[in-house]
Amino acid sequence: MFVCIGKENVQDSLQLASLLRSVSDKEPDGLLEEVALAIAGGDYEEYYSPYGSAVDTIKIVPPNAIYNDYYTVTLIELKQLLQEWISFIES
Repeated sequence: MFVCIGKENVQDSLQLASLLRSVSDKEPDGLLEEVALAIAGGDYEEYYSPYGSAVDTIKIVPPNAIYNDYYTVTLIELKQLLQEWISFIES
């Protein structure tokens, strides 16, 4: 299992690290698929809850995603982040 640890002195690092921890190495592909569908204007799940998490939620509201009702990231940036995370955990 991989864990992403944010840095306090890097803007948004802690929120994005928390998001990657919640999808871990088990399901970033599923979230990436939903994000790609939302970007393309397809049918997607509006709410995404990582497996095993009772508290973490990702709401997809194009052109953004909202993590735990607090942190907003664009879908394009989230897609890029997930692609990088997947490349990292597969290497």
